[in-house]
Amino acid sequence: MKKNSTALLLVFLLFFARICLSQIQSISGQLINGRGTTEKLDFVNLKFYLNSELIGEVYSDDSGFFNLNLISRVENDIIPGKTYNLNQNYPNPFNPNTTISYTLDRGGTVKLEIYNIIGQKVRTLLHSFQSMGTHFVIWDGKNDQGSFCGNGSYFYRFQFDGQTEIRKMCFLNVPTVYNYQATNLSGLKKVQTSNQLEIQLSNRDIQDTTFVYMFEQLPEHIELAEMRVHVFPFSRTIPDTLSLMSGESTTDTLDIYFEKPIEISSPHLPVEWCFTEDSLVAITYLQVDRHYAWVEIKEIGGVKSSFAAAYFNISPRLKLDKAKLRKGYIGIPYQEIIGAKNQVGDYLISYERGLPSELAIEDLAIS
Repeated sequence: MKKNSTALLLVFLLFFARICLSQIQSISGQLINGRGTTEKLDFVNLKFYLNSELIGEVYSDDSGFFNLNLISRVENDIIPGKTYNLNQNYPNPFNPNTTISYTLDRGGTVKLEIYNIIGQKVRTLLHSFQSMGTHFVIWDGKNDQGSFCGNGSYFYRFQFDGQTEIRKMCFLNVPTVYNYQATNLSGLKKVQTSNQLEIQLSNRDIQDTTFVYMFEQLPEHIELAEMRVHVFPFSRTIPDTLSLMSGESTTDTLDIYFEKPIEISSPHLPVEWCFTEDSLVAITYLQVDRHYAWVEIKEIGGVKSSFAAAYFNISPRLKLDKAKLRKGYIGIPYQEIIGAKNQVGDYLISYERGLPSELAIEDLAIS
């Protein structure tokens, strides 16, 4: 039994040592849409999970590129002419304790902190005045709350005399796993040696997507191939401001990006639309009686919509009431001046009641 337990412990030591020696330092790549371009792929949120644990979060740039730098998450400002000597922790990898030693050329305040792989502080080991000479600090693998940290790589950051230095170490919290499997050696067959990297993408203009990658051994730098993302339809162009008479119909042409069949409507006006020969969209607004209308664009059967605002410069119509006109006499020229205030654009004159066909309308006068 003792021999089997020793063999099992050795297997776990080798397994976690490999994890510590193969930590990811950076992950980079580029997002592209369904048409092979980078439209609408700026400021996409990317969350990275390694074996279901969040390790970082970034946003894509204007060209869809992203880069997660895990090492730089803990700032390292090393100043030449340092007045101390920081040693590598020993032992390393370690379980459950490790010792960090350093030598000061003169007395001063020392700050020693522990960070995880994504730059989160987990423990402040020391923050006090230290005299000149050599000092030793022990870390027991616990965080500030007194709980054991998980297996993996950690950084200890040493600050003294305005100088900062960071070193890497590996914590093997073996007893937790060892005790779980120690009663059954057949459990060795169930130990997963592969690592799962999961990247979750989200943005209002794209379909939320998750990419999963498997690695037998984690490389320090991961450069991913182009990651194709589905972008919802939208209008590349801003609708023109159209001039027309109230109640008329008018047509505009829009350049719409889409990857799947679309439908176009408006909550304010009836519209008709069709594709042109050059793959643009000709949209006709029917019986326009307002100065603006929203155009809704979405995929057929989809729930995600984008909107474009159409504006109209509407000229008013004048109505003539026969009862308010003067009497006309045969052989005597008739003229009625129509007064208008704050005139903008042209007028279209219509009749409220029928007028004799002998009357002719010229400009804004009836004769």
